[in-house]
Amino acid sequence: MSLDSRWCRRVRALFAASVCAFGASIAAAQSAGAAPERTFEEEFAYGDRKAALARLAPGSAEHFYYACLERQHAGDLAAADGLLRDWIARHGRDARVEEIEHRQALLGFDARPDATWEHLRGALVLRFDDQPDVPGARPELPTRLDPALVTEEAWRERAFAERQRSFDGFGEAALVRYAAGQVPDELLSALLARLRTPDVPNLPELVVRELPLERAGSFGALSIHRRLTLAQLYECAKLDPSLESRREWVDAVLARLAPSADEDTRRDPAARLAHLERLAEFAERLPAAFDSLRAHVRYHRLAHDLATGVFDRARFLAYARMPRPSSGVNPLLVERSKGVVDLGREFPTGFTPIRDDGELVRAYLEHFLRDAADASAFAELFEQRFLDRVLAETKLLAGSGDAKRWYALLGDPAAYAALEQRVEIAFPPTRREWFAADEPVVLDVDVKNAPALLVKVYEVHALNYYLDEQREIEAGLPLDGLIANEEQQHAYADAPIRRVRRRYELPRLAGPGVYIVELVGNGVASRALVRKGALRVTERAGAAGHVFRAYDERGELQRAAVLHVDGRRYAADERGEVRVPFTSQRGRRALVVEAGARVALTGFEQLDEAYRLDCGAWVERESLLAGARARLLVRAALSLHGNPADLALLEEPVLRVISTDVDGVVSSLELRDVKLSRDAELVQEIAVPARLSRLRVELHARVKSLATGEPVELDARAAELVLNRIDTTTATECPLLARAADGWSLELRGRNGEPRAGRTLDVLLRHRDYTGEFRARLQTDADGRIALGALPGVETVQSNGYASGWMAWNLDAEQRTWPARVQAAAGAPLSIPYPTGAPRPTRADVALFELRGDAYVRDAFEQLRFTDGALELAGLAPGEYQLVLRRVQRDVQIEIAAGTVRDGWVFGASHALQLSERTPLAVTELREDGDALEIRVAGAGPDARVHVYATRYAPAFDAFEAFGGPELADPRALAFADAPSEYHAGHEIGDEYRYVLERRLARKFPGNLLARPGLLLQPWAVDATSPSGHFGTGVSTFAGRRAGSGGKGRRAGSVGAATGSASPAGAIPNLDFLAAPAPLAANLRPDAGGRVRVPLAQLGDRQHVHVVALDARDRACASLARAA
Repeated sequence: MSLDSRWCRRVRALFAASVCAFGASIAAAQSAGAAPERTFEEEFAYGDRKAALARLAPGSAEHFYYACLERQHAGDLAAADGLLRDWIARHGRDARVEEIEHRQALLGFDARPDATWEHLRGALVLRFDDQPDVPGARPELPTRLDPALVTEEAWRERAFAERQRSFDGFGEAALVRYAAGQVPDELLSALLARLRTPDVPNLPELVVRELPLERAGSFGALSIHRRLTLAQLYECAKLDPSLESRREWVDAVLARLAPSADEDTRRDPAARLAHLERLAEFAERLPAAFDSLRAHVRYHRLAHDLATGVFDRARFLAYARMPRPSSGVNPLLVERSKGVVDLGREFPTGFTPIRDDGELVRAYLEHFLRDAADASAFAELFEQRFLDRVLAETKLLAGSGDAKRWYALLGDPAAYAALEQRVEIAFPPTRREWFAADEPVVLDVDVKNAPALLVKVYEVHALNYYLDEQREIEAGLPLDGLIANEEQQHAYADAPIRRVRRRYELPRLAGPGVYIVELVGNGVASRALVRKGALRVTERAGAAGHVFRAYDERGELQRAAVLHVDGRRYAADERGEVRVPFTSQRGRRALVVEAGARVALTGFEQLDEAYRLDCGAWVERESLLAGARARLLVRAALSLHGNPADLALLEEPVLRVISTDVDGVVSSLELRDVKLSRDAELVQEIAVPARLSRLRVELHARVKSLATGEPVELDARAAELVLNRIDTTTATECPLLARAADGWSLELRGRNGEPRAGRTLDVLLRHRDYTGEFRARLQTDADGRIALGALPGVETVQSNGYASGWMAWNLDAEQRTWPARVQAAAGAPLSIPYPTGAPRPTRADVALFELRGDAYVRDAFEQLRFTDGALELAGLAPGEYQLVLRRVQRDVQIEIAAGTVRDGWVFGASHALQLSERTPLAVTELREDGDALEIRVAGAGPDARVHVYATRYAPAFDAFEAFGGPELADPRALAFADAPSEYHAGHEIGDEYRYVLERRLARKFPGNLLARPGLLLQPWAVDATSPSGHFGTGVSTFAGRRAGSGGKGRRAGSVGAATGSASPAGAIPNLDFLAAPAPLAANLRPDAGGRVRVPLAQLGDRQHVHVVALDARDRACASLARAA
């Protein structure tokens, strides 16, 4: 027996002994008088393990753990392998997974010894490549990294080898690339569990292929199931028709049939109809198990038709044939059916549950029976007694046919008397809820048994109401004692049992405003609260306070707008802007907006005057040579609540540059009244002391508070720059990373810059698309150099050879600020910068999806165009989108709106979007053109500038991070909260109020000229139906509705910056051996085409060129490697 085998058997024996000892201890504890009921651990340790497993929830992590243990105890390692694979796919990796993997490797040593040894090497991070340090001996190691070791295939193989049966070593882009190929069944569950987005061409086939696999979950168990596009969901059902019977699949489809964010189904009947038609087309294809959904959709389509005056007989019959627990439905219809529709069930359609369909069904029956001879067409669907009653009442109310026949059919004198005496002043389902400001108002009213009808029009003084009540106007507004602005008196001679539709023209409601129309007759009152016109308010934080603009419902700026806040009145200036100062007590405030006859109530968050001063300072490390003159760039930024403020507000700015040498000696340079500019960096030349160790930059200034008039002290400190750390150690050499046209290389140099040949270095690489790392041992050549090559996809290089251990460099030179959200008007060009040096993007690099809420509706990759270092998004329909940039690990939310563009906003049907200012700043081209360096900058505005510098080694100080400022606010979105007009019918008025009205409408006789009494403000007695309090109190109240008018703005996220940390390795070396400081060309202005040219002669002998483009909002960096 080999030594390896004896050692492994000993490990297994020790493990088995520990398990037996554990079981014995439990048994001893029980025999000593433990509780008679066994715990799960006790049952599993020495009882029936399968029975113990039945106590756990199948599919849970706990169940997987003990099921694997049970199979391992039974010696069935193959079954344990399958359980482990499913466990990782369902729940990912954790400490218990690794424990089972260790057990699996040890228990399987006899069958697979090589696999066991390989597992132990990886788990214990064992290395067997150490070499003795023999004086004078030269190790035989390569001086050049083999390119085959850093290919995509090599990274993929290592990721699988390091994490068996798992994709934990894969990044998102690598997953998408792998999924596009042939995926074996044993890896399918693990792959699908890791996918975040559905842009895999063969994804439906993969999903359906995984569902029947052993221990695979049902549809909906994996998050990718809920992220499929609509086309992919349909394709899955085509491959597996049984999915159409799954509630999870149906709900996923319903969510994707919703209207877009740009559609307003409340105000646009066409948009609502289109949504209902999509739902109906889908629901009708589903099996009988989804009859409740089918009824839900049919009901809301009938309700839509009723509101638009459409009566489709076939559509009504299709709904009426469905077995429902509703009054009047034929019991045989329910008895013959296998199931009954659930009227209270909710569905993700955006529509409310049915609950009670009696009112809608009766409305349709009354329409179809009005001109019918009998109700035989509906005999199979409804109870005969119910049909007779509806038919008789319909005919009697319409005055159609022989009244005696319908009286006999009704068969109930008491019911006939109640019907005849009933008073109706009702608004039909076709009533209008939305009126344009200048649109004539005509009310259709169904009137019955009201021989004298009084129509009163009240114009509500909305401004006073909002200022006093700080709440929305309701239909139950008390009108006692108020005189109507207009009254109409109508007398009708119709029989009490007749219902007649009357039309009332209301010329008084000609302009914008809020009106209450009250109709009173025969002891019953009904009200219509009519709202005409609307105001929408945009808001931003300016230097002096909040800046508001008011727009009407058409998006027209209201230049004479007035705002009321906390009893103060603020008027608009000549540009239509209203400024409200900041406050010392931040909080939510009510805001009343007045523009002519339009008045709206909204709110806003009144901010305090909180300024922020930021200071970014940068100097190229290769310029900090002892005795040289270095140019320091300082970027100052003043902001107020995420909005840039003018640097001219700063008073007495003071810049301090503090240096510390290796011996701890501190020196400082103080500059007063420095000239800070928003469109250029301050360039300050400094003398570099010998043995410099640290450099710190501070900025101090004050700003005058507009609220208090007192000065506010502001301080900002840039990141501290650390260098020459080798001078504090006994080390005599350290590695340096360089880049040239032939790729990256490591140079090992001594303190005086001398090359160190034949030295061994360990290099560790990390790829942006894989989570693992690759380690290589190499040696320097005669020039002290190790050639690493192009290193495609590698984002981090680490090396040993430092006195303090390992140090790292970040290779990502293509950095820029990325917007978290982009908003644009429909049809406007939309461009998103893309890394300059990147190849044309593929689906593994970029994805674009149309959204409905959080659901992916459509893959819109085909609408992306890659031109001139940017992604052009062409022809996007209004709605919401998600742009996935995997190369830089960013998601950008995009929203497109159709509407009127005004003052940087687009006003759509249901909301307004603040447009993204412009194309973000980006370096789209960087190349040598003859004897000059050609740079092209996209999105360059008047404040854009470019800094160009060149280095020999990888920069130690990250210019992108150094010039960082505050996070600026993303564009805002304003959701319109306009309230519709309201209608409330059938309120019974009090006896005294009724008496007064009857006296007013009675025939008048000659008498005195004294004024007749109006409403009784102080009645002697108040009964339950008296309107002396709020109109509509008690049982028959008017239901008020609260709604905001101006809309509430929302912030759509925050600007993110792809910040790269300063390279730790750059702080180590002393570069005084360089002949000259790094060349720098600062504050270069792009021309009208965004181009900048720099003579190559200005770059000296440096081969690594760096470009930094800046403006008030954005930063962008790019680099170019020239021939050394």
